[in-house]
Amino acid sequence: MVAPGFVLTSMVLVMSLATGDGAAAVRHVTVRTSMRPPRAVVLFRGDEHWRHWARRALAAAQETWAGGGHLIVPYSDTGVVAPVLLPVLTAFDPDHVLLFEPTARVWEAVDPGRVCLNDAHGNALVGESLASVLASDTGDFRPHDPAGDSARDYLERHLTPFVEHWADGETPFGLVRSIASGDVSGLTRAPVGDLAAAHVAVPRSWSSDAALVAGSIVGFRNDGGTDPDPIADCDLLGYAYSVRGSAAPPAALWCGPASDPARSLIDLLDSGVIDHNRGFSREAGAVVVGDTAEDFCLAMAYRLLLGTGVWLTSQMLADEDTLNRAVGVVVRDLAWRARNRGPGVRYVSGSLDEDALSDALAKIESSRFYSIAMDEAEDLGPTPPPDIPRTPGRCRRRGPR
Repeated sequence: MVAPGFVLTSMVLVMSLATGDGAAAVRHVTVRTSMRPPRAVVLFRGDEHWRHWARRALAAAQETWAGGGHLIVPYSDTGVVAPVLLPVLTAFDPDHVLLFEPTARVWEAVDPGRVCLNDAHGNALVGESLASVLASDTGDFRPHDPAGDSARDYLERHLTPFVEHWADGETPFGLVRSIASGDVSGLTRAPVGDLAAAHVAVPRSWSSDAALVAGSIVGFRNDGGTDPDPIADCDLLGYAYSVRGSAAPPAALWCGPASDPARSLIDLLDSGVIDHNRGFSREAGAVVVGDTAEDFCLAMAYRLLLGTGVWLTSQMLADEDTLNRAVGVVVRDLAWRARNRGPGVRYVSGSLDEDALSDALAKIESSRFYSIAMDEAEDLGPTPPPDIPRTPGRCRRRGPR
């Protein structure tokens, strides 16, 4: 059994030589083995505070080896993972399904009153008494979330081979079950390296959808210290969605003096890890439109599996600067790169019906920079989702150099 922090992979090369009777005689076999980082799905609450939970789940994931390649997935208050996500989760083929478990201190900060703490007499703590307890070691307690358990148990049964069974011989449970910031719970911790080196990261206090996108790509700063004021969404998106980080990072993202080449926090934490692209997919990528946690998850999954997944929200489309200077340019450039791909770019949504998606795409077409310098601007319209079967040759894998 391989430790949960690693996955053993192998390659077998067989060399044969034909004999006189036409049979092939095996002469040599080379077996190469290597350790690759595990792929993990990290579940987080998809309630009205889902953006807060998503930022914290991403920050916890990035602390693990190759955590920039983990996928975060929302679940409902009843423990349900949206059916629209199941095909991409199957294609992602995770080794582990983990539940992000916030501490009591974090629960109170994000959703005050959701977790009840009692004193020695069974009375609910409030005010200064509650604040004092949360500031102590008790605040590190991670409350049980039955809905999260249900979601994890369901995905474990359907997605991961790394399971054992309880004494009844029937009930499965994963080898690694939870994750929290500062406690990677069995997964290999990311090599810290020299985090004092200048790098790019997004402050966790930035709450816009553009900040969530950028943080999922370059990483989130650790809590503490004074964060710079948020910058314009168009500048954040323009950098986050630039081809291989070709755009210059906004000054507010730098931790330390600017340097060249620019390295993100995830680059530092995932030092020695690269993307392995095996096979060729005619799918160029996808643009996902919608405001829900499921829409964000879809876009992130397409980015990890296909290399390009763009999330566009009503907040982004409503701001004229963001629409014109970032959204139109991003979609235009993606269409350029997809011209030689059969299906082209996919335009989908996990929450909007076809009419609402068509209206959103029409707004993108109306942006000033969408059609500039294009001989024939693509007419945008809803499409079927990308075809991503569960085959290793079609998916991007993260492994050691």
